[in-house]
Amino acid sequence: YLEQFPFSAITGFHDSTLEFVEIMPACRGKAEILEDIEARLGIPPERVVAFGDHVNDVPLLRKVGRAFAVSNASVQCLKAAHEIVPSNSDEGVASTLERLFA
Repeated sequence: YLEQFPFSAITGFHDSTLEFVEIMPACRGKAEILEDIEARLGIPPERVVAFGDHVNDVPLLRKVGRAFAVSNASVQCLKAAHEIVPSNSDEGVASTLERLFA
């Protein structure tokens, strides 16, 4: 996939025609590995929580019972999540895990 990275968000960097490209090999992803783990341990998907921040997390978020995206996640990831939590830098994952399991 091709994703437009907002280089203008970097201090001192002005508009550019540069593009951010992520190339990933064809392989089993997080969602497929999760299915293996669920089957091996007998855990139903609705009892699984997952966190995501990038496009590659979308298939995973679509396969779990509770899908969370951090607030600084990609638009696609935000749309796939059931709930948006604070950003990575604001300890969104840790605070959500504490809220869920403490």
